[in-house]
Amino acid sequence: MRRVLRQDGFVILTCPDLQAIGERLSAGDLDTALYTSRSGPVSRLDMLYGFRPSMKQGNLSMAHHTDFTLKSLAEACTRTGFAKFLGLRRPRRYDLWGLATKARIPDEAIRELGKIDLRPI
Repeated sequence: MRRVLRQDGFVILTCPDLQAIGERLSAGDLDTALYTSRSGPVSRLDMLYGFRPSMKQGNLSMAHHTDFTLKSLAEACTRTGFAKFLGLRRPRRYDLWGLATKARIPDEAIRELGKIDLRPI
């Protein structure tokens, strides 16, 4: 993603939170739904490996090839050349959100980017 961004570009990332999922896995129940999406119930296994109902129908783009904690997501962004990363965990929603910039900009400027009101065109 960094390669195709303009110098002042940024990317917003969201993905499952492996730490939050792991905390729930320790309970030993893999298949109980953690929440229900528009496409149906989502279990710990779906969050780890990909949404099984979609994959069963041939949509293999739903397969997860890696998982992240907030720390590992930040490290992956900086390792691949992003100058700045800010992120947050939402453990009750089992997800991570991050914003990575191509240029080194102050944290406050990144926080302002996160406030952008995106609306469909």
